[in-house]
Amino acid sequence: MPKSFFTIDKVTSLHSIRQGAAIHIIGVSGVAMAQIAVELARKGYQVTGSDKEFYEPMGSLLRNSAVGLK
Repeated sequence: MPKSFFTIDKVTSLHSIRQGAAIHIIGVSGVAMAQIAVELARKGYQVTGSDKEFYEPMGSLLRNSAVGLK
């Protein structure tokens, strides 16, 4: 990926994403990403995530929330 891809002009504010929009999180079972996924789901976004394995305690946290796992 070219270095120019990672510039601030490629960032979208969460406030500009409509309520109920679908957000997919890669690496969702990580400690930080799982917390973000759960909070986004609580705020009404349709959150899905993918990861190779779902270890505890993040696996239970995500399964018991509104986050869809794939």
